[in-house]
Amino acid sequence: MDRKRNIYPRTDIGWKDFAFLLLALVVTFILIVSLFFIGKAEDTAANWARHAREVIQTSERLLTAAQNTETAVRGYLLSDSKSFLEPYQKNLLKLKNIRIELAKLTKDNQQQQINIKNLEKDISNIATINNKFIASGGTTEDLRKQKFAMDSLKHHVSQIQQLETSLLGLRTAQAETAWLLKWTMQVALLLGTALAIIIGMITLRKVIKTNEKYIYTLEQARDEAIAANKLKSEFLANISHEIRTPMSGILGLAELLTLENLNKDAKNMAENIFISAKNLLNIVNDLLDFSKLEANKIQPDNIAFNINEVVQPVCNNVLPEVRKKSLELDVSIDPEIPATMIGDVARIQQCLLNLVQNASKFTDAGRVMISVMAQEASQNSLKLLFSVQDTGIGISSEFQKHLFEPFVQADGSMTRKYGGTGLGLSIVKKLVKLMKGDIGVNSEEGQGSRFWFSIPVEIEQKGEENDSNS
Repeated sequence: MDRKRNIYPRTDIGWKDFAFLLLALVVTFILIVSLFFIGKAEDTAANWARHAREVIQTSERLLTAAQNTETAVRGYLLSDSKSFLEPYQKNLLKLKNIRIELAKLTKDNQQQQINIKNLEKDISNIATINNKFIASGGTTEDLRKQKFAMDSLKHHVSQIQQLETSLLGLRTAQAETAWLLKWTMQVALLLGTALAIIIGMITLRKVIKTNEKYIYTLEQARDEAIAANKLKSEFLANISHEIRTPMSGILGLAELLTLENLNKDAKNMAENIFISAKNLLNIVNDLLDFSKLEANKIQPDNIAFNINEVVQPVCNNVLPEVRKKSLELDVSIDPEIPATMIGDVARIQQCLLNLVQNASKFTDAGRVMISVMAQEASQNSLKLLFSVQDTGIGISSEFQKHLFEPFVQADGSMTRKYGGTGLGLSIVKKLVKLMKGDIGVNSEEGQGSRFWFSIPVEIEQKGEENDSNS
C-alpha cells in the first residue's frame, strides 16, 4: 500500500537552538538588571564621597573662622582699637553658623554628632573668654583657658576630619570598585548582546530556510492538486460528452416508441425508458456543465433578447410537472423592463429553469411563483432580479449555509425521494457569478422557499429607438 506523502519536511531547528537563544536572552537580561543596580551603587558611593569632602572642607572653614576670632581679640588687646571688634563679631557669628552647617551635614553619623556637640562647647568657651578679654582685659589664667579652648576645638575638628577622611577613602574605593564592575558588566553586556544577536540570526536563518522548504513543498502539493483537479475536470467533461451522444439516441428512440401503437404494458415500459433516459441525460448535462465551469471553459455569450424569450420556455418546460401535481404557476414581469436587452440569455434561462424545476420538484401542493423585476436602472444598463417562490417543504437555516456547495442536498432521503445529483444549485451559483451577479435564498422549514438571483444586463439602445418610433 502506498504511504501518504509527508508534506512537512524535517525542520533544521532543534531544541538546542531555542535553548541557546533563551539562555543568551536571560543572561543579557540579568546583565542589564545588574548593570542598573551597580550604576545606582556607584552613584551612591560617589555621592557619599562628595559628602565627605564637603564635611572636611566645612570643618576647615570652621577652624579658619575660630583662628580669625582669636586674631581679632589679640589685635584689640594689643592696640586697644575698636576696629578689631567688628571682624571679631562677624567671625564669631560665622563660627556658630558653620557649626550648625556641620551638624546638618553629619546628622546621620552618631559619632560625628558627639564631635559636633563638643565643638559647640568649645565655641561657647571661646566666645565667653574672648568677651571677658574685650570687657576687662583678662588675666593670665584667662589666656591659659583661651589656649585650652582653641586646642580643644582643633582637636575635635581633627577628629571630624580624620573620621570623614577614612569614610572618604572607603567610599572612593567603593565608587572605584563599582565603576570597574560597571565597566566589566558593560563589556559583558555587549558580548552577551552580540552573542544573542548571532544566535538569533542563526536561528532566524534556520527558520527562514525551513519556511522556504515548507513553502516549496506546499507549492508542489498545490500544483499537483491543481493538475489532478484539472485532469479530473477534463476527464469528467470528456466522458460526459461521450455519454451524452448515445444517450441522445436512446432518448430519441424511446420517444418514438411512445408514439407507436403499442399495448398498454409496452407503452408504459417505453414511457419509463423515455423518462429514465431524460433524467439520466439531465444528470450528464449537469456533470458536463459543472466540469466545464471547474475548468473555466464557459464564457458569457451576450446577445440581444427579450425577457419573454427567457421566461416562456421555462414555463413550457415545467408545465407538465406543474399540471401533474395540480400546482398553480404564476408569472409576474415588471412592465418597466425594456423590450430588448443584451446578456447571456442561454445561461440566464438555464439558471431560472433550474430554480423553477427545483420549486416544482419539492412542492407537492400550492403554487410556484416566478417574478422578474428591474433594479438599479440607468440609461444604458439595469439589473434583472429573478425570483422563484414556492409553498414546498422549505429548507432549515442550518442547511442553507451549505446549499450552494456541489453534491449537497438537505439529507440522504432527498436523493432517494426526489432524485438529483446536488449539482444544480452549485452550477447556478457559478453561472450567476460568471455573469457578475448575486444569488441568495430565503426559506423556513415547512414554509416554502424563495430563491433569487440578480444579473446585470445592458439596454439595447437601437431597440429603444425602434420602440419610440413605432
